[in-house]
Amino acid sequence: MAELTESGSGFLTSEGIKSALESGRLVITPLLEESQIGQASIDLRLGSEILVMKQTQKAFINPVELTPQTARNIQGPVNLAIGIPFILHPGQLILGVTLEYISLGLDLCGMILSRSRFGRTGLIVATASFIHPGWKGCLTLELCNAGVLPLFLYCGSPIAQLAVANAYPPLENQPQALIPTRPRLAEMSKMIDWSKLKKFQGIWEQQGSFLTSTATSLNSDNKKKE
Repeated sequence: MAELTESGSGFLTSEGIKSALESGRLVITPLLEESQIGQASIDLRLGSEILVMKQTQKAFINPVELTPQTARNIQGPVNLAIGIPFILHPGQLILGVTLEYISLGLDLCGMILSRSRFGRTGLIVATASFIHPGWKGCLTLELCNAGVLPLFLYCGSPIAQLAVANAYPPLENQPQALIPTRPRLAEMSKMIDWSKLKKFQGIWEQQGSFLTSTATSLNSDNKKKE
């Protein structure tokens, strides 16, 4: 494989996609039809399993407390049968998964985009759209109906598209991560940001106490002078 240069980075057109598939840098399977490869993207189909929000007594979702267990309490799996639609109601959010298994080489990255023909009916696809180099698995798709009428979603519908780009310079090592084949439950309780924010909160509270104490002292001195 020719070494990538900075000037060679960019999104792949159809010939570049086909070349990456032939060389194994890019894997997309099953690719049911060659027509899924467009001018600069590959159509991706909706898989057979989705996650739906449950109607619970919880008044809110707190990301700090969102563990796998709490996620299972608010989201439940639904299997899609061929030819039988799932009705996505206005304002409803579900998690779907691609029918295709995808593998990106260490020198490739990607973006998931909505298809305009579905977008015109109100369907928003993949709000978290960037795919890192070396990623492997079936992609979780965030699907939301932003329209005013219910939408029928069918297993196998080509609702999204994958744009692939060269990543420069390529990663040196394969990222170590689970390979998902089903919609992934949200889990945010272990995000390092929360511990950083908590530390910042402590510093802020200490500074706030100091400023309050200083202001009180200054006010007291001003009153004595008066």
